[in-house]
Amino acid sequence: MSTLTQFMSKQNTNLLWDVLLDELHINQTNMSLMSNKRMVFDSNINPFISKINPKANLMQLNKE
Repeated sequence: MSTLTQFMSKQNTNLLWDVLLDELHINQTNMSLMSNKRMVFDSNINPFISKINPKANLMQLNKE
């Protein structure tokens, strides 16, 4: 499995989402707001991919 495929996997994007929520101390009680934030998060994945270093490993990509 390629690094890009691993990065784009549902398991990995969910991990990144959980880290983001935890690190930014995002209040998760407002489901509508959470849904909007998740949509923004998901929409930023593809632009990020266009700028990645193809030699980067999964851990490096996740840190970025």
